[in-house]
Amino acid sequence: MKKILLITMVVALSIAVFFCANSFAQQQQDLEETEEPLVEDDQLFGFGQVVEISKQAMTLLEYDFETDQELQIVYVLNEQTALDNIASLDEIKVDDEIGVNYEEKDGKKIAKTIFKYIEMEEEPIDIEMEGDELPVEASEN
Repeated sequence: MKKILLITMVVALSIAVFFCANSFAQQQQDLEETEEPLVEDDQLFGFGQVVEISKQAMTLLEYDFETDQELQIVYVLNEQTALDNIASLDEIKVDDEIGVNYEEKDGKKIAKTIFKYIEMEEEPIDIEMEGDELPVEASEN
């Protein structure tokens, strides 16, 4: 009797493991099918400081790590250019820090998505101390 019970439990456990594994595989496949990439494979990324901006183009001062120089790079803007955390191009001003996803076509950099870097204000951190402990200060060495 114990042998039959043991065999039944092993079979039931095997079936449960099979269905669980199958379920996880299906969930992973569903996730892979529904997730859209943030940046398409043919898009590149640039960032820099705005030198000039119009409705048709934006010029950024970017640092080129290969040549160790700052370069002015022109990105073509069009009606397909998406704005990420800005409502309109009018919000972009000279000297703003901007990131851009783009693709190269016919020797031109076509902006696909533009976003503005926003400085986060640092809030002071309150640290509550117990007893007579003194805060440890970082020393400059």
